[in-house]
Amino acid sequence: MGTPCQLVFQNDTSEQNIIVNIRVATSSLSFLGSLFVIITIWLFKKHVVFAQRLILYLGFAALLSSTAYILGRINYNSQGSSAERSFCRFQGFILLYTDWALLLNFSCVTFNLFWNTICNKKTEHFEIPYLLISYLLPSVIACIPFINDSFGPSGAWCWIKQKNNDSHCSGHRTGRILAFVLWYIPLYVILITMLITYVIVFCAVRRKINSWQGTFDPVVEQQKVHLRHQIRPLIWYPIIYLCVITIPTINRIYDIVHDDDVFALWILHVIFSPLAGAFVAITYGVERDTFQRYRWSNIKASLRSKFAKDTTTEYPVHVEDVRDDNDLVISDNENDTNLTKPLM
Repeated sequence: MGTPCQLVFQNDTSEQNIIVNIRVATSSLSFLGSLFVIITIWLFKKHVVFAQRLILYLGFAALLSSTAYILGRINYNSQGSSAERSFCRFQGFILLYTDWALLLNFSCVTFNLFWNTICNKKTEHFEIPYLLISYLLPSVIACIPFINDSFGPSGAWCWIKQKNNDSHCSGHRTGRILAFVLWYIPLYVILITMLITYVIVFCAVRRKINSWQGTFDPVVEQQKVHLRHQIRPLIWYPIIYLCVITIPTINRIYDIVHDDDVFALWILHVIFSPLAGAFVAITYGVERDTFQRYRWSNIKASLRSKFAKDTTTEYPVHVEDVRDDNDLVISDNENDTNLTKPLM
C-alpha cells in the first residue's frame, strides 16, 4: 500500500494543526454567541413575537453548526480503524447537515422579510413550513453521500471526499461531483437570490420610511409598528450569512480546481466560516430593545418570573350561582361558564 495522501499542506502537519485550532477557537465564540441569543429570547419571553422566534431558530442552527465545527478538532486517521473511519463519516454528515440548516434558516429570514415588506402579508402561518424546510430537508440532502460512501477526509477535517487516499492524491470524481451538486451550485443560486431579494427589501424599507411624513395617519402608525416588530429585527441577518460564507466558498472551489493549497486562504476560511453565531449574537445584542433589557434589575425580575412558584389559586364559580347583587364581574362573553377569583 502506498503512502497515505496528505490532504492539506503535504508533509506539514503544523500548518494543518494551526488551521484546525483557529477553527475551534472561532467555533467556540460562535457557540457562546448562539447560546447568548437563545437564552436572551427565552429569559425575556421575546419568543411571543414571530420575528424573534425566527431569530431563535437561527440561533439554534448556528449552535448546531458551531458544535459540528468543534467536533472537527477530533483527529481522524484516514487508514485507521473502522470506528475512526465511521466517526469521520459522521463528521462529514453533521457538517453538511448543519451547513444546510444554517443556509436555509437565513433563507427563510430573507423570504420572510420579502413577504412582509413587498407583499405586505402576515407570515406567522409559514412557521411550520419554515421549520420543516430548515431542519428536515437538510437531513435528506446530507444522507445522499452515504449512497456512494463519499464522506471522508476532506482537507483539514472530514466532509465530502475531494481526493482519494493514495500516494498520488488523485481526485475523487464522485465526491467532487456531489460537492458541487449538493452544496456549491445550490449555495450560489440561493446566495444570488438572497442578495437580490435583500436589495429589493432594503430599498422598499427606505422608501417607506421616507414616505412617513406629514399629519397623523392610523395606517402609517400601524405600518410603523409592523416595521418595528417584524421587519427591523431581521433586516441585517441576511448580510451576516453573505459575509461569513463568501471566503470559505472561494477557498473550497479553489481547492477542488487546483492541486495546491493556499495557507492564507485556509486561514481566512477557518476564521469566517464558523462565525455566523458570533455575528448573530453581536447583531442581536446591539439591538436597542435587547441592550436595554440587559440591566441587572431586569434580569433578576425575569429570573424570578421564570422560577418563582405560582401563588395564585383559582376558585371556579358557576354563572347560574351568582346573584344579581354579587360583586363579582361577569364576563360579557355568553360562552363563559366559569369565573375565577384570585386568593387575596
